[in-house]
Amino acid sequence: MDDLLDKIYDGKQEIVSSKRSSQCTDKLGNRISASTCGLAALNFARIAFKLEKDEGMQGLELLKEILSRKSVEEITSICDYWKSNSHLEIEELLKVPVFRSTLSLQTCSYSEPTKQRFYDLLLDLDDVSPERSTVVIITRPPEIVACLKTRVADRDVYVVFDSHPRPSHPDGLGFIINPNIKMAATYLSDLLPFDESLLRDPELQWQAQLLGYFSGHVLLPLEEEPSTTEMLLESSLALLSAYADIASEKSRVSELREKVEELERQQRFLEERARHLEKRRLEDYEYYQTVLRIYKRDENPRHKQSTSTSQSRRNSHKPPPMFPSSEPAHRQPSRSGNDDGEWQVVGEKDKGKNRFELFNIGLPLMGKGSQSYASVASSSRREDSPPLRDQPVTSDSPSMPGGLADPLATMNDLDRDTAIAMELQQEFEHENKQLVEQKRQLEQMVRPTFECSICFEEYVEDSVARIDDCNHSFCRECLRGHAKAKIEERRFPIHCPMCIADRDNLKPGVVDDFLIQQIGVSDDDYRIFEELQIASYCVPLHCRRCKKTMLVVRQELDETKILSCPWPGCNYVWCKACQQAVEVGGPPHSCDGSSELQHLMQEQGWKKCPGCQTPVLKTQGCNHMSCIAPACNTHFCYLEGYIIIKGGTRSEIGNAINAHYRKCKLFDYN
Repeated sequence: MDDLLDKIYDGKQEIVSSKRSSQCTDKLGNRISASTCGLAALNFARIAFKLEKDEGMQGLELLKEILSRKSVEEITSICDYWKSNSHLEIEELLKVPVFRSTLSLQTCSYSEPTKQRFYDLLLDLDDVSPERSTVVIITRPPEIVACLKTRVADRDVYVVFDSHPRPSHPDGLGFIINPNIKMAATYLSDLLPFDESLLRDPELQWQAQLLGYFSGHVLLPLEEEPSTTEMLLESSLALLSAYADIASEKSRVSELREKVEELERQQRFLEERARHLEKRRLEDYEYYQTVLRIYKRDENPRHKQSTSTSQSRRNSHKPPPMFPSSEPAHRQPSRSGNDDGEWQVVGEKDKGKNRFELFNIGLPLMGKGSQSYASVASSSRREDSPPLRDQPVTSDSPSMPGGLADPLATMNDLDRDTAIAMELQQEFEHENKQLVEQKRQLEQMVRPTFECSICFEEYVEDSVARIDDCNHSFCRECLRGHAKAKIEERRFPIHCPMCIADRDNLKPGVVDDFLIQQIGVSDDDYRIFEELQIASYCVPLHCRRCKKTMLVVRQELDETKILSCPWPGCNYVWCKACQQAVEVGGPPHSCDGSSELQHLMQEQGWKKCPGCQTPVLKTQGCNHMSCIAPACNTHFCYLEGYIIIKGGTRSEIGNAINAHYRKCKLFDYN
C-alpha cells in the first residue's frame, strides 16, 4: 500500500485482494448465494461516493480507504442478507431504497465486449463528470463488476472491483488498479471475453446471441440524499405493499387449489364410473358367451336322434312365437307335455330361423310389427324374475337331455339384464355428452396466452402487441420501453427488436403508428414520433421575415430554387441556395449577383471592358477609354465597345487611336 503511488506513476497495474472476502462466503466462511455480484458492485459504488462526499476524501487517501479491511467488510456485508440464487438485475437493484436514495443513474449503454467498446465506455466517464469520481457497473451475463474512475496525483486511475475469486486473486475479491484507460480496457476485455464464432453459429437462438453483449450503467452520487426517517418510511411502505401482494397471491393460490381439488374429485368419480361400466360390460359379455355355449351344445348328435321320433308331436304342438314378427313361420322352441318328458325341437326348416332370433338378443328385430328388445326387457322386468347368473340350476328346473338348463326358461332374465345394460349405457353416454360440453365451455372461458419475446413471461392474448411485418409478439410494456428508447434517440423507423437481433434478417419489421397508439406511449413521445414520421416526407422551412415555420414536401423543395413564404400577408421570396431575398418582378436571381449586375448595366447603359469585362461608365470626355484594371491596359471605344489596342508604346497607342477614330466618332456633341 505504501508504494501504490509509485506504481501509479510507473504505469504498472496493481492487484489488491482480501482473504475470505468473497461474495460467495460470509465472515465465518459459510457458503452463501452466488448471485450477489450486483449487490456487491452497487454497494461498492455507494461506499466510494460516501467516502468522497461525506468524509471529504480524495485522491490517494480515498483509494487507500476503499482498499482497507474495514471498507471491504462493509462492501461485502450486504451479501450476507441475500439467500436466494436468483439473478439480480441492475435496474431492479437501483429501485431498492438504499441505492435509490444514494445513487443517480446517468447513462446506460449496450455493446459487444471488445477492447475498443470498453475503451469507449470508460471514455464516457470523463464526459459525465470530468472532476468528480464516477462508477460504471458492467454486466456481462452472468457476471457483474464495477469500475471506479478517480483522480490520483493529477491523473485518472481506474479501479476495477471484482467480487469473484479469480486466478489472479484466488483467496477472495480483488481491486485491480489501472493507472491509465488503455490498461483498464485491456483488463476488462480479458476478464469478460466472448467467442465471436457463437454469433456465426446458425444453431444458436437469438437469446444465446444476446449473451455476447455487455451493459454499462454509469452512476454518480445523488445530490440531495433523503434523511434516515424518509428512507425508513419508504422501506416500510414498500414492505407493507409486498405483504399485501403476498397475501393476495396466497388467497388466489388457495382458490386455485380448491378448484383443482374439486376437478380431481370429479375426475376420480368419472374414472370409477367408467371402471364400473366396463366391469358390467365384461360381465354381460361373459354371460352372453355362456348362453351361446348352451345353444351350441344343443347341436350334439345325441339330441338330434330325437327328431325322427317326435316329428308328429312337433306338428301338433307348435308353441307361440316368443317375439312378435310378421312372418308366421318363425317359431320359438317350447317345452311339450308328452309322456316321455322329452323336449321337442323345431324342424330343420325352422331351426336356423329360430336360432337367428335367439342369437340376436338385445337387438331390434327387423320387419313389420317388430319391437325393440328394450320394450321386451321392460315388460319382462315387471315379472320380477331373478337373472340367470343369480339363479342356480337345480333338478326342478326345466332341463335338456344331459342335465343342461333350459335356455328358453331364462329368456326373460336375459332380456331384463340386456335392458339394464342398455339403460346404463345410455346414462353413461348422456353423462359423457355433458362432460364434453362442460369441457368445451371451460375451454372457451380460458383466454389464450402468448409468450413475450423480450421478457419471456406469459400474458393473455388481450395484452399482445404484434408487429404485422414479421408477426413477432411482445407484451405492451416491453414494446413500449423499446419504442420510448428509440423515440428519445430520434431513431426512425422503429424496427422490431427480434429482427434487429437476427443479423441475417434483411427486412426487419417496423412499429407503425397504429401499434404506437396501441401500446400507449406518452403524449410527448407520440408528438415526437409524429414529427419523425413527417420528417421522412416533409422538412421544416423557416421564414426570416414573418418568423414562422412551415412544412414542405421534401421532393418539391429539392426541385425548387426560389422559395416563397405561403403565410398570408408575408409574400417573402428568397433563394434556397444563398438565403438572400429575391425581388419580385426584378431581374433573374443569381447567388453571385452577376445576373442583377447585368440587368443594372443594361438599365444604366454601362459598358464592359472587352479585355477584362470590368463594368465602365463614361461620365464625360471622349469615347476613347483606357482600362486601368491590373494587368489589363486595354484601349477600347466606348461607343462601339471594340478593342483599339492592348498595351504597346505611346506611339503605337497613338497610331491605333488615330486609325480607329478616322471611321468612328471621338466625341458625342449631343
